[in-house]
Amino acid sequence: MAMMSHVPLNLYISLIISNNKEVMLSSFGENGLRQSEMKMNMIRNIIKEVAWRTHKKTWEVVNLFFGMLSDVYLNDNTLRIFTRQELVEYIEEEQEYFKKIYGGL
Repeated sequence: MAMMSHVPLNLYISLIISNNKEVMLSSFGENGLRQSEMKMNMIRNIIKEVAWRTHKKTWEVVNLFFGMLSDVYLNDNTLRIFTRQELVEYIEEEQEYFKKIYGGL
């Protein structure tokens, strides 16, 4: 991951999501995360690194990350086959599943 000196945290996370958009959009919801070890590992590594680099609390970074991922889901034209409500539910499921699995991150 790139160095984040002088880059706002939300912009840095947004860039990471953008650079890994294919993986981030490859599966959805709790079932999607269960099936995509690559996505789970990527999210875990992003959150750990950002929390470490910024000295932010891990769950502050988790909430920011999933909030920004939600924006990506809701604004991506390829996901128009899903309703807004379905996308919101998917991101909520992913965040809860992530917290359940990596509670002690």
